[in-house]
Amino acid sequence: MIVLLPNVKLILFATIISLLVGCVGALNQTNIKKLLAYSGIINMGFILLGISTNSFSGIEASVLYVFIYSLSFLFFIFIINLFMSQRDNISEFSGLLGVNTVLLVSTAFLVLSLAGIPPFAGFLIK
Repeated sequence: MIVLLPNVKLILFATIISLLVGCVGALNQTNIKKLLAYSGIINMGFILLGISTNSFSGIEASVLYVFIYSLSFLFFIFIINLFMSQRDNISEFSGLLGVNTVLLVSTAFLVLSLAGIPPFAGFLIK
């Protein structure tokens, strides 16, 4: 059973605003935590885009998007909190990862997945 949303135009407007605010806000960020916050705003726009289709497949895609994005995001936050207690800039993050190869590869996979680069999970859900 499909529940008809009362105001799909409002959801589409919120989607566009979310995507624009997230993209423009993330342009000049050097602080990794602020960059991840803008990434969350952008990804909320993608979730709303699936919901605004007002179909079962759109809602199913949004739920799958939330699941995969949440896993990637939580693992990335775990890495940041574990290895970056005092460092917040992206440039300082790169020097830290060069020491541990496994950490470097896993962080690279997570970042590429969050960015939506093919063949990673972030591309498949977008």
